[in-house]
Amino acid sequence: MKIGMIGGSFNPVHNGHMELAKNAVKSLNLDKLIFVPAFVSPFKQEITPVDMGISDKNRLEMLQLAISESSCDKLIIDTCEIDRGGVSYTMDTVEYLNRKYKTRIYLIIGDDLVKDFDKWNEPKKLSKIAQIVLARRHFEKPIEFAYEHISIKNPIVNGASSDVRKLVLTASCGWEKYLSAEVSDYIKLNGLYGYWQGVTKKVTAALKINVSEHRYEHSLRVAQMMDKLCKHYDLDREKGYFAGISHDLCKRMNEKDMLEIVSIDGMPLTEVEKEFPVLLHGRAAAVKLAKDFGIIHKDVLEAVAFHTFGKPHMSEIGMMLFVADKIEPERQQTNPEYYERLFSLSLNEMTLSVLEENIEYLHNKGKVASDLSLEMQKWLKKEIYDK
Repeated sequence: MKIGMIGGSFNPVHNGHMELAKNAVKSLNLDKLIFVPAFVSPFKQEITPVDMGISDKNRLEMLQLAISESSCDKLIIDTCEIDRGGVSYTMDTVEYLNRKYKTRIYLIIGDDLVKDFDKWNEPKKLSKIAQIVLARRHFEKPIEFAYEHISIKNPIVNGASSDVRKLVLTASCGWEKYLSAEVSDYIKLNGLYGYWQGVTKKVTAALKINVSEHRYEHSLRVAQMMDKLCKHYDLDREKGYFAGISHDLCKRMNEKDMLEIVSIDGMPLTEVEKEFPVLLHGRAAAVKLAKDFGIIHKDVLEAVAFHTFGKPHMSEIGMMLFVADKIEPERQQTNPEYYERLFSLSLNEMTLSVLEENIEYLHNKGKVASDLSLEMQKWLKKEIYDK
């Protein structure tokens, strides 16, 4: 039985890792290739994945997603280094795998590791108990390596885990291309590697260009109120802040463009929206966030789309954005006593209170509340009083 092994932090696993693995399986005719995620790399002890806010569970789940998406049934994961804890030495892992599979493991390393191989734990012994396989990661031509080894010719795939982390943090266009679709979505959905920090900066810059100074300041206050609400109700503050800063992104878009962009969200226009297309700015912003900024979070997109009217069965972040938009500090009714009263309520009760204030405000102005707002009012009352 021919067993290969690739070790590393896989923080995150990227296309280079997967292409190398699949090529090794084919070139060496392996029966299995084992990914072994390190607990703590000997050369990366100063900043570990946990220090970056990335759990072992995160890394393992991303690795499993990448393997599942690879359509190669010979790729598996062994968590021996994570289970063992402490600094992960390849020597210990190879000895363990040799015993487990009763064979000499093919240890696959990239040519970028050659220069430091002498610093590894017992490199001479390691080269004897494992069949070292040298794969290309950075160099087109073979490089000198003093230890017994075999080389495989594999395509070089640009990008390293550290590069991916930097690109995510800066919300650089196209960072997803270095990862499988499932892994990139996992990073977004779990807010890893400073994802929310990156997209928030990017959207904030776009907001500053596309709306008036008054609207920009309002958006900042709503974002700050979202942060306060999320902290109070124990929800994701970064995600909440993002929803707040982005909700009015399309406020100054002309009506023709607004009607065109919302035509792809699959929802019909309400009578109020037909009469006043400017009220479509939330739906337009949600489409733009998905299309231009890659936002896949359904709760965020729904919150932005319906922040003006609300709707029944809104997510928690949706209710909070509806509330934050209407109670940010520059609104007329807000004062310390007002906030103290609201923040003593449950989220459903707070939302209903603010919604009914808004309905009354519209009534006093001789206007009728949206059907969505009225449906939300009925839903909230049922949620509060029927339990």
